[in-house]
Amino acid sequence: MSHEISACGLDCSLCREFRDSCSGCPGCGMILKNRCDCNTCIYICPRRPGARAFLQLGLAGGELRRLADKHLVTPAHWGALPVHLPAVADPLKKTPGAGELPWVVIHGARFFSSTGTGLRPSAAAVGGNVRRWLNVAPETRVGIHFYVKDRFLEGFWRYREDIYPLLCQFDLVFSPNFSVYEDSPRYEHLVNIRRCAIVYKEMLEREIKVDAGYRLVSKNRSRQLGELL
Repeated sequence: MSHEISACGLDCSLCREFRDSCSGCPGCGMILKNRCDCNTCIYICPRRPGARAFLQLGLAGGELRRLADKHLVTPAHWGALPVHLPAVADPLKKTPGAGELPWVVIHGARFFSSTGTGLRPSAAAVGGNVRRWLNVAPETRVGIHFYVKDRFLEGFWRYREDIYPLLCQFDLVFSPNFSVYEDSPRYEHLVNIRRCAIVYKEMLEREIKVDAGYRLVSKNRSRQLGELL
């Protein structure tokens, strides 16, 4: 068997993801470290205790099955989406009149807490009803995006089962896109690509009107996610 040694000395050919989901070492920031110390390192790599089991059992413990057509959900009036979706960060002071605001998109970390673990107090005060919180008319279509900081995404990942029911009220949800940084190990890339696919799949199965945020990334990663689904 041929061996492919990474820049930090690991044998890539021993990894189950090599060739199928990974083309090998991208040359991450690990090679710039003077020594390997998991207590001070922010990366997820095969050297971190439990990392391999986390990938194989937590995320890669079997192929994600393809979704049947009956599970696919079309967002409300998908074909009639405006070219520009207005985004707001905070609740509106004045309720727009009829027809003044057909669509609006809110920032995920404004409706939910900055750590992604639940609702903000202002949203919880109205029972998580986004239209009451935002102060818009009942006919206004409301979307939400999750182009947010990594700490929000980590909280979202841990508490997503509690968050999914709240997302069912939205007319459009841009699914979270877990970060894939160029200077991170390929192992970490695989974990986050897998998490993007899992969250998108789970949202579809719960009939959340979701659009996959991963379309905004490279063709390579898009193809990889498509195969996982």
